[in-house]
Amino acid sequence: MHEHEHETQARIDKARGVKLYTVTSTVAEYDGHKDVVFNWFVKEHREPLYPFTDGLPMRGFQLPRRLAGELVDLPDAYTPEDLWCSECALNRMFTPDEAEMLAEYLRAHCGDEPAIHEEELPVECGRMDPLGIPTGGPQGFYRLDRTPGYPLSFEVWGYYDLRRADGPYSDEAERYARPPPYVGEAGDLLYTLDGERQAIAHTLGTKHPLYRLVDGALRSGDVHELRTARAATDGWVPDGEEIPY
Repeated sequence: MHEHEHETQARIDKARGVKLYTVTSTVAEYDGHKDVVFNWFVKEHREPLYPFTDGLPMRGFQLPRRLAGELVDLPDAYTPEDLWCSECALNRMFTPDEAEMLAEYLRAHCGDEPAIHEEELPVECGRMDPLGIPTGGPQGFYRLDRTPGYPLSFEVWGYYDLRRADGPYSDEAERYARPPPYVGEAGDLLYTLDGERQAIAHTLGTKHPLYRLVDGALRSGDVHELRTARAATDGWVPDGEEIPY
């Protein structure tokens, strides 16, 4: 076996020993809602969690093809975008030490007992990247790392969806709380989102969750779906600039 093959096999062996975790917690009250679940994730790791070879601008760390199959369950046919989403999802997970440090912080400052879950590897191909979840209205990110006195060395954000909690945004309440569309609103949204869809396709690709959300809303023409898609694209920056999720 050549030296390069030895090195590759060593990386594969190391990949097989990786343990990654997700962390969730339930906050008694947040933004007028009770029992809000936060799915915590690492916004960005400065070092790869497992043996990568390449680092790409805006896309984090990329798995070599031979190593990808150890951590991502690759079907016979898959797209680079599907693999990229899975890589991003892996990058957002916690090491054992990170998961425990976060749990200790949440216990001390939030009075909650976080749930730490060991992920079963390989993950499915196309696994959703938490930062790729469209947000707006009842869905959003809580930037824990911006809390005064935050002591951890890694940035942690939490995704929440108030529709799943007890409060004004619960499914029944939201259904009746939607304001009626104004005259011409659907046309305005269709015009705006069509341009956004083209920019997203060019920058992020047609497999990205944001593209799928916008494309689905445009196809349906439903004003409420169009509103959701517009809220999700609010603040999105095209032309290769940093996307402020």
